[in-house]
Amino acid sequence: MIYHSPHKFRHGHAMYEIKHAKDVQALKVVSQNLMHSYLSITDGIYEVLSEQDLRKQIASLGEKNANNESLDLSDQVRTLEASVNQLKKIIGV
Repeated sequence: MIYHSPHKFRHGHAMYEIKHAKDVQALKVVSQNLMHSYLSITDGIYEVLSEQDLRKQIASLGEKNANNESLDLSDQVRTLEASVNQLKKIIGV
């Protein structure tokens, strides 16, 4: 039988939730569930993405949005900037 420490279960849960978070608000929920004071703490601990995850995210940049409309680069930049600003508000930067 393989022993798994409680820390490994916590880490596994956190990585699963982060990987499946749809937006910054979902990431904040994960951070609070882990009892971190700031989202930046969660990001600092669990920030590592696998090469496969990075490739998937990069490949999805040109995909259609929820309204089935293709986003051009300027729309993607605006969306990213809005997400960054929302994250800054949440973490208090």
